[in-house]
Amino acid sequence: MWRNVVAIVLGFFVASLIVGMPSVMAVYDKVSQRNVGYIGVSNTTVFLDMDGTGASIQYVASGTLLSVTNSPGSYGYGTINETSTSNTGLTHFTLENDGTVPAHVTVHGDDWTGASTTWTLSDTATPGDSVHGLKTGLEGGSYSVIVKKTAPYNTLKSDLAVGGNQGWGLQLLAPTIIPSAAEVSGTITLTAVAV
Repeated sequence: MWRNVVAIVLGFFVASLIVGMPSVMAVYDKVSQRNVGYIGVSNTTVFLDMDGTGASIQYVASGTLLSVTNSPGSYGYGTINETSTSNTGLTHFTLENDGTVPAHVTVHGDDWTGASTTWTLSDTATPGDSVHGLKTGLEGGSYSVIVKKTAPYNTLKSDLAVGGNQGWGLQLLAPTIIPSAAEVSGTITLTAVAV
């Protein structure tokens, strides 16, 4: 017996930051016990917003800037049958390094959930009863990198050069048994560190 999944939507998160600093953080006043402003990074500019009005004080950053983006930010697989394999194509997504240092990008995922079902992500990309696998691959290659949910995570792209782009794709290995037809979704997380 087979069942269909209505859709699978993936979201992506890639951080942009000055090495060692989050891209935006609140400034907390211990005396008044409230946030009194924000400090953040936009390209090579550090900004301070201490009155909450958005009128920022800006400083040009002198450190290195790690900034990697991914586009598009999602993909819908559509209806999926048990034991099927579905691919985005190895050029569907594009990583771009618009920072000032080369980047090393790792990939990991999570369980996919819906209203009436959960698909567990296999760390070996081996499908099973309500268990799915995911693999990634780079443009010109094959789907050979397993997307895991437990660390250590696998490398999607090492040494993404400053100003460089890299096409990549995602492969879904559907569960062998899908207990109920339901829309499920999950998140693939890309983490960039300076090389």
